[in-house]
Amino acid sequence: MEHIAELTNTTPAQVLGTCSFYEMFKREPVGKYVVNICTNISCQIMGGEELLHHAEHSLGIKGGSTTADGLFTIEDVECIAACTEAPCLQINYRYFHKISNDQFDEVIADLRAGKRTDEIPPHGTLARIRQHIPEDRRAGNADPAATPEPVWLSAHAEPAEGEKA
Repeated sequence: MEHIAELTNTTPAQVLGTCSFYEMFKREPVGKYVVNICTNISCQIMGGEELLHHAEHSLGIKGGSTTADGLFTIEDVECIAACTEAPCLQINYRYFHKISNDQFDEVIADLRAGKRTDEIPPHGTLARIRQHIPEDRRAGNADPAATPEPVWLSAHAEPAEGEKA
């Protein structure tokens, strides 16, 4: 903190304040792949907690820890701004929407096997490799008629004109 404060002509307290506020700044070493699993309300309702527990069991570590081989760090995060696509997670800030336990296991197996390196760069190289999201995986761009209304919303919705209450 002192060295960065010197470089930026600020105080160590200001550097720490910024560093501790933003999740992307790390003060401890992390794995090659940082897995941020959202457990905020939308993801929690749609299985985010269960996904976190599955990831912890699958990788043999708890949230906030790194695997012994240094490949994976799991973080339980509050929100990654993809509430309509829950449950979701990020791996090195690359989104995975509506992800199941099986899909999680598949992505982890691929990364262990050295696959998906063009899609998910090692942690710390994000700014140098642009993300490409296929047309069919972009959030919010789907045909609204093909997107089912969330159960929690439709259960409390007012009946449309002409419908029985």
